[in-house]
Amino acid sequence: MNTKLMVDFLVRLSKHNNREWFIDHKNEVDVVKAEFKYLVQSIILKIADFDDDISFLEVEKCVFRLNRDLRFTKDKTPYKNHLGAAISPTGKKGHVFYYLQIDANQDRTILAGGVWMPDKEVLNNIRKYISNHFVELEDIIYDENFANVFGDLANEKLIKVPKGFEENHPAANFLRYKSFVVEKLISKKILLSDNLEDYIVDYCKAMLPFILFLRKAVK
Repeated sequence: MNTKLMVDFLVRLSKHNNREWFIDHKNEVDVVKAEFKYLVQSIILKIADFDDDISFLEVEKCVFRLNRDLRFTKDKTPYKNHLGAAISPTGKKGHVFYYLQIDANQDRTILAGGVWMPDKEVLNNIRKYISNHFVELEDIIYDENFANVFGDLANEKLIKVPKGFEENHPAANFLRYKSFVVEKLISKKILLSDNLEDYIVDYCKAMLPFILFLRKAVK
């Protein structure tokens, strides 16, 4: 597993983000994809040691394509500047996931976990669950070890508590979130080290209580 190769490729792709360059470097693209899949597969196998729902998950279901969706954006550059994978019981199509992003901009290389911008029905289910189990969520988020690693939730909030919930609800702070995600930046030193895989898995294990809470909320 060669993360330096991945990062060097992403840096050059960000400078030559066009179809001609991409096709000319197809062999390199294939090598980088294979390296990233190898990393993600290794992470899946190790997460499965403490998260049974991840057992037997196929890496192909987790890794995102490099091609960008250009339908709803003015930016027509065809490729992403990062490699990404969402690990959930159903891969990248799930709701609650561990997420890894290796970016050309190494300051944006992150490990994250949770639910990102769910549809209205899923979001409402999560909020209802939180309204009835907010003490459990507080115990997770405000646990000293968890807070030292991830801080608070890393997402936008509504100005007011959403309709259907009391303004003075004791979980009002959580109910205003549009997504429920924690994240950890991965430094350049760690990214290029031999310890990257274990580093990622250790922090996935640290976020497990949060992941399990959200799985119950979504169901």
